[in-house]
Amino acid sequence: MTGKRRTGDIGEALAATFLEQNGYIVLSRNFTVRGGEIDIIAQTERYLVFVEVKLRKDTRFQAPRCAIDEKKKRHLITAAERFLYQKSDDIHICSLQPRFDCIEIILSDTQRPEQAKITHLVNIDLN
Repeated sequence: MTGKRRTGDIGEALAATFLEQNGYIVLSRNFTVRGGEIDIIAQTERYLVFVEVKLRKDTRFQAPRCAIDEKKKRHLITAAERFLYQKSDDIHICSLQPRFDCIEIILSDTQRPEQAKITHLVNIDLN
């Protein structure tokens, strides 16, 4: 496993735990289809939440959310559409309002995962 993938796994695990501690139900992690991937798919009482996780060790140059460029936005939308298509016979899933969120995690090399700074950005704009 590469260092980048290992770091990504740590970020996604922290984000999933954060969501669960805040009342979300995690339905899927690393949902991958041709043309896109979603780090976490979760639900709340009213929403089906597609979550992009961004972990950074340094924010001197830009916030982690800035890494969600136009190409990544298209990939998120493609993957979300395919997830909804695959679940089209699930009345409960289809009754939820879709939403895109970003979880930013700041974790320096010297910090333990439980010391990470986590920011949950709700309903990010993909337009």
